Amino acid sequence: MATDNRPLSPHLQIYKPQLTSVLSITHRGTGVFLTLGAFF
Repeated sequence: MATDNRPLSPHLQIYKPQLTSVLSITHRGTGVFLTLGAFF
């Protein structure tokens, strides 16, 4: 391939989790949990 010399994207594990991203993921998770709980 011609793209062998291109740099790879950094992996997700090297990033330090920020408070806003953790709160966003938690908010989405609780929303899914409450939505599923409302139907079952």
